[in-house]
Amino acid sequence: MIQRIQSLYLFLAAVALGLVFFFPLANLSNIQDLVIFKITGFSKFSVLENIPTWPLIIMNVVTLLLTLIIIGLYKKRPLQVRLTRIALMLNVIFIALMYFVYGDHLAKQIKMDINYEIGSLFPIISMIFQILAMYAINKDERLIKSVDRIR
Repeated sequence: MIQRIQSLYLFLAAVALGLVFFFPLANLSNIQDLVIFKITGFSKFSVLENIPTWPLIIMNVVTLLLTLIIIGLYKKRPLQVRLTRIALMLNVIFIALMYFVYGDHLAKQIKMDINYEIGSLFPIISMIFQILAMYAINKDERLIKSVDRIR
């Protein structure tokens, strides 16, 4: 299971999704205030402290769990490809929520500048590893089919 490169890619994607919980996603600032935006919420004593971030948390946790489940489905390659596509779509939705809804839209609404931090790169890194895993799974599937033709 771990010997396959797609399992390594999926594991690295899961690690990247897990790291989102430990790093700030962005900083919102104006002349007088600095608001730190993490996946768990905005910094205390800010105008945004009452805005819920649970959609981001749910999307990230579901994508993380699905990615870990996919690693265990190494014997069912077609199912593994379909679930990886679903995880990839969930990751794209998470990125869109993070950048456009909670990032740019919110910053314009409260008239603050936004600076994205390292935490906002982890979902993109995860998406790259998910795409690499899909290619590796498809490569394995083609190899198996070519071996079956020879028999």
